[in-house]
Amino acid sequence: METLCKSQCSFSFYKKKDVVVNFRGGEITTDAGLIPLREFDQKFQLTEGMDNCISDRRQSYLVEHRQEEMLRQRLYQIVAGYEDVDDCDLLRNDATMKLIAGKKDFNKALASQPTVTRLENRVNWNEIENLNNLDLDWFIKTREEAPEEVILDIDSTDDPAHGKQQLVLFNGHYGRYMYNPLLLFDGKSGHLLSALLRGGTAHSSKFADEMLKGTIDKLKEEFPTTTLFMRGDSAFGAPAEYKLCEQENVKYTIGIIGNSVLQRKAAKLLTKAKRVYKKTGKATRFYTSFLYSAKSWKKKRRICVKAECNSEGTNLRFIVTNMKGRSRDIFTFYNGRGECENRIKEVKNGFAADRLSCHTYLANSFRLNLHCLAYNLVNLFREKILATTTLAKAQIDTVRYKFFKIGAWVKETCRRIWVKLAGGWPYRNLFRQIHLTIASYSVPLRC
Repeated sequence: METLCKSQCSFSFYKKKDVVVNFRGGEITTDAGLIPLREFDQKFQLTEGMDNCISDRRQSYLVEHRQEEMLRQRLYQIVAGYEDVDDCDLLRNDATMKLIAGKKDFNKALASQPTVTRLENRVNWNEIENLNNLDLDWFIKTREEAPEEVILDIDSTDDPAHGKQQLVLFNGHYGRYMYNPLLLFDGKSGHLLSALLRGGTAHSSKFADEMLKGTIDKLKEEFPTTTLFMRGDSAFGAPAEYKLCEQENVKYTIGIIGNSVLQRKAAKLLTKAKRVYKKTGKATRFYTSFLYSAKSWKKKRRICVKAECNSEGTNLRFIVTNMKGRSRDIFTFYNGRGECENRIKEVKNGFAADRLSCHTYLANSFRLNLHCLAYNLVNLFREKILATTTLAKAQIDTVRYKFFKIGAWVKETCRRIWVKLAGGWPYRNLFRQIHLTIASYSVPLRC
């Protein structure tokens, strides 16, 4: 009797009868909306490649949980909003997670937290690089045809420390102990093409040229007719980036800090902006460009200038570029990189990519790549499947709330596994629409 009382809760707000809640409903899941995502994943065979990236050095006769199963388990838990590996203990008996992970014996549990943690801590650098390469591979294999252009938006971000971890160092700019990941996105689709975890004191441009070179080479190999662009803020304004883009015929716009020479060349334009503002009382903005060569440069490059004056004062902005066209249009194109910052926020906040709480730098690098793959899986789903729905531009929190987080009763019979959703679920028509879209979707031949 005591056990029964502890396993149920009574409520008295309903006047006619007592309301009793217990936890004996059987195989009930809260994340049944992940099933269409898994079907989309299967169509493109995305997560199947994860297992090939990491060598399984365990004795096969002692293996209870397949590596592919564990990787998929962890990835989809991140998608569902369970950011920490400790959540594996809470969800190892969840019916949806077992379905998605491909558990062969549906009556057995998935891997526990210690088992998944051992996986995180046994990977090596080559395997992490293989896992990171999947980001670009997923982008390539999901293109119906060669894109006319690909815009490479590169940026870094802060990843706060979770204790005494390897290479967590104090960064004066951010004023905290942190890692400093480097991220490269496709500016149009928002797909994350590459990610690299770096120490807390790494300069923003450290390893940027290597990351760009590898991505550019792969894109040129797969899409030889595609025009490549690159955008970055002033932290990436280094000769190595300029030279790389020029050698690879990549059009670039990179911010540059205004030194005394640049400010002197732009002084007349700023004076004009102040004069017009004083006369009209309206915010003014003027553009121009000129050739300039810093001491460390071996040739002159085009500098575009924007001079502004408004009620808050004056502002001078500089961009170095090899693109042709009006300076105003160059700045408009450059300003589009602001979307990259929104994507970084979603990767960090929506997919908990800053939840790098392992002790070793190696294990945290693995975690970063896994969280980035979770972001890319949902972003591709949003791009390819949700584009014709009300969730076309929804952030991950909205997609979870309206679609992934749906309760269901799961029952296994001899021939089928039944997943029975709530009859009063308000988004049932959206579920049907997404199911039909996936079923009719034509997978590109390159898959």
